[in-house]
Amino acid sequence: MTLSAFHGSEDVRALLLQRLQQQAAAERLQPGPLAWSPEGGSVVGCMIESDDPAIWQAQTGLPVWLAVVVDGVAGLLPSRADAQAFGERLLAAIAPGADLQGAGSTLVVHLLDSMAAGVPAARLTPELAQAVAQVRQLHGHAAAGAETAPADWKAARRLAIAATDALTDPAQMALAQCVETAAWNPVRSSSCVYDTMRVWRGALNDQAIREFGWTDADDKDMETILRQLHDTYLLPAPHLKLTVFDLLEEHYPEKALRLRENYRNQRESGAETTRRATDMLFGVLG
Repeated sequence: MTLSAFHGSEDVRALLLQRLQQQAAAERLQPGPLAWSPEGGSVVGCMIESDDPAIWQAQTGLPVWLAVVVDGVAGLLPSRADAQAFGERLLAAIAPGADLQGAGSTLVVHLLDSMAAGVPAARLTPELAQAVAQVRQLHGHAAAGAETAPADWKAARRLAIAATDALTDPAQMALAQCVETAAWNPVRSSSCVYDTMRVWRGALNDQAIREFGWTDADDKDMETILRQLHDTYLLPAPHLKLTVFDLLEEHYPEKALRLRENYRNQRESGAETTRRATDMLFGVLG
């Protein structure tokens, strides 16, 4: 199916922009999954004044996978103003008349290549290497507008699942999970592109946590300490205007510092992976 962005009309793009800006000015922009109500809606919801993905494609001439990605990314941004700016930038980046149906597969290939770059080819199991190649090839065909059979995507998913089940190395497991998530045709599975992006971000964020040195043992240790602080100080005196984190600072300052650093590392990693994902998205739209 051939699509035409904004149905080839600058007027359609201008209308979508106007709606978004009007809803944002009225403080009815609510970044997150596709939503629309009298109280407001998501970035996409505000543009089309609906929560129906089919209406997105009918009104805008843009593929449904893009609506899912737009609202997904907007929900990751730190403020409504950032979400509005992202929506405005998106509309400006797309040329009227462009057919972006295949761009979803192009974006998935970029995500897979980025993930695969973190795993030396020599470390890939033959099964995982085959799954990567097969899913990448299918998306290459889809990006070029070629027909791809549902049976081929199903076979690729089976291959990816089998490859995942045989792995223990964290880097290979992350790549395999990304490949498994990507083994869908975006034309038929509108969530495939954003789901792949979500898994990609999660893998990179998990890697940042490992590199920082925070482990499952740290989680368990912190949970134990916070529970002890609560039971010892807060449970007998509910009137105290303190939190367990206040008590952690007082009684375990070094652990409190490390926890804060871990949280900061996670925030910085999350912001960086969102920026990279956004850059890849705009790279396939222009």
